[in-house]
Amino acid sequence: MNLKLPDSIGIRIKPVSRHHVHLSADTATARQVGARRGQAVVLAVSAGAMREAGHDFFRSDNGVWLTDGVPPEFISFP
Repeated sequence: MNLKLPDSIGIRIKPVSRHHVHLSADTATARQVGARRGQAVVLAVSAGAMREAGHDFFRSDNGVWLTDGVPPEFISFP
């Protein structure tokens, strides 16, 4: 069951100390990467819907997916 993040909360994933938001292709990788900086919190991003809405994605040389930000309507809890 996926829980949808209400748009009214206004949460958007933005890059903090980086140029882009870094995304993982699967949950296992996301947990592994997140655990390097403390306890991981995994959010699901509807990347396909974002792409259809005109958001751009790039893949870095080390396989990380990058985007400028993730609006709340594309975020859910797995």
